[in-house]
Amino acid sequence: MKNIVMLVVVLLLFALVGCRPSVMKYGEPIESNGTFPTESTDVTSSTDPGYIPADLEHGIKSAYLSQYVKDANYSDQDIRIRYYGSYEGVHVCFLDGVFDYPAWETEEIIAGLTFRYSSGQKLMVYSDGNILELTKAYEAGWFSADALSQLLDYYKTVHFYLFEE
Repeated sequence: MKNIVMLVVVLLLFALVGCRPSVMKYGEPIESNGTFPTESTDVTSSTDPGYIPADLEHGIKSAYLSQYVKDANYSDQDIRIRYYGSYEGVHVCFLDGVFDYPAWETEEIIAGLTFRYSSGQKLMVYSDGNILELTKAYEAGWFSADALSQLLDYYKTVHFYLFEE
């Protein structure tokens, strides 16, 4: 009996891993460059709304690795970007792949606006070779309250389930 239970558990684990989709966001496949397709607000270098120019993608990943990840065993290839667009010249995204985050809902209030997350992971903001968490970037004056409001409006369309009452 014990062997049967172990076999069933192993089969279920293989089924879960085998069924893990390559689709990570909203039913759209991951792009070949490792980014997630999203809509953006300012990025106009391509007709693809999830397009991130290679130099921007490299800059975001390099800044994140140098400022937040001190382990030299990680590289650009270990990071995926979920891009939320450009607001007043700064780029907003989630960076996945290096850290694990507990799966519980969190929120942060910035300038009276509430951002809700499905984990402890925070939005990151990239500008001119530097990267900060959303709150710190706003407090540092990287973008205005109007841009923050525009970001939240877009963020709510993507993560509507976090804002249902």
